[in-house]
Amino acid sequence: MTVAATAIAPDADPGCSTRTIVGASARGASHQRSGSPCQDAFRALEHDGSFAIAVADGLGSAARSDLGSQVAVLAASSRAVLFADDDPAEAVLDGMGAARCALEALARGDALRLPDLACTLIVAAGNADGIAVAHIGDGAAVGRRRDEWLVLSPPGPSEYLNETDPLTARDWDERVRCVCALDGVDGLALFTDGCQHAALRRDAGGVLGAHDGFLRPLFDFARSGVSRSDAGAALGDLLAGRKLGEHSDDDKTLVLAVL
Repeated sequence: MTVAATAIAPDADPGCSTRTIVGASARGASHQRSGSPCQDAFRALEHDGSFAIAVADGLGSAARSDLGSQVAVLAASSRAVLFADDDPAEAVLDGMGAARCALEALARGDALRLPDLACTLIVAAGNADGIAVAHIGDGAAVGRRRDEWLVLSPPGPSEYLNETDPLTARDWDERVRCVCALDGVDGLALFTDGCQHAALRRDAGGVLGAHDGFLRPLFDFARSGVSRSDAGAALGDLLAGRKLGEHSDDDKTLVLAVL
């Protein structure tokens, strides 16, 4: 069975930085079987030395969550990159708010119910001085600083399996978590819950941490000088492959940033 994957390099100002940002999404086996579209989406932007990344995962129970994810990452990244150079913390929160407004406008204009567009969202933004992350729902953001992995924003808590907080919740703004103004971070990984079992591990004490064996080779590859298009294609092949499929049959999205 062939699993559809997409790999996209970020929109960028030519020559604006030496950082590398690559990402890919793969349609999960469960969605292949049901004929459902990939409900994940991501977008990365760079401008004047700063950057913004948005990753969304549509809820399987929502009728048009695939569209919700696409609209959310477009609005969030476009807004966040405007303020990333001045204040990354303000940028990611503004990006989150812009995504919510975009979903509300879409629901009104296309006669959809807002819950039909339900999705999670992770927004990261940064500049030469530091980065910030805002997050609602599951999925996670991991950073690397001085060769040490940091789980910047873990999956959101949930009482039941396959339950998470969406951006379309009535009290969404109370459910957003924010990690602000971290300096010295030289790598970021943002991913949806389809990658959680591969990218995160719990130690003997139950503490959640990043899986070095999964993430380190990916970062080493991304910073090896390979072109963005080749790196994105290879990442897409990995996400669509059998090994990750053994961990989860859900859609998978992973974005890597070498800063």
